[in-house]
Amino acid sequence: SFVVDSNTRARFDFDILAGNRVLLAFIGSASHAFGRRLRDDLLALQPELTMRCVRIGVVSADPADRDAETLATVVPPSIVFWDTERSVHRLYDLESPPREPAGRSPLRVGAVLMGENRRFRCFVPAQPLDTFAARVREAVDALPALVPGRQARPHAPVLQVPDVFAPDLCRRLIEF
Repeated sequence: SFVVDSNTRARFDFDILAGNRVLLAFIGSASHAFGRRLRDDLLALQPELTMRCVRIGVVSADPADRDAETLATVVPPSIVFWDTERSVHRLYDLESPPREPAGRSPLRVGAVLMGENRRFRCFVPAQPLDTFAARVREAVDALPALVPGRQARPHAPVLQVPDVFAPDLCRRLIEF
């Protein structure tokens, strides 16, 4: 679980999405052509994934993306998460260790698919980019079918207060 800023609210608590299937797409930065292509592929998939009860969360690690219009096209039910401190990347082990002592940590890009109980189902790497959308579809196809919700049957209210009310009164209240 995590709490980060999003395009829908400041300090978005990921626990709010419990009960939903979620595709967290780590795009790195929408300032780069690669990140914009991932964004475009995800937006093209949005209607299909929404019909299949999968919410999209786009995770950007670039502080410049927040002020730029590059992610303004991501609209509900999809959500943009601003992970400028890379805490979400670390949570899902998508921040590789530095290759050089003075180098910056490169980020892995791709999508983490989670079931409605927020359990990790699979990671879909972004590369090769040409097959990313098809691989996301395959991962969603592999999810087990959703079990339709059932409502609990209504039952008679029960009132038990020993030695306070007369038994006849209790019966009349139950039958009411």
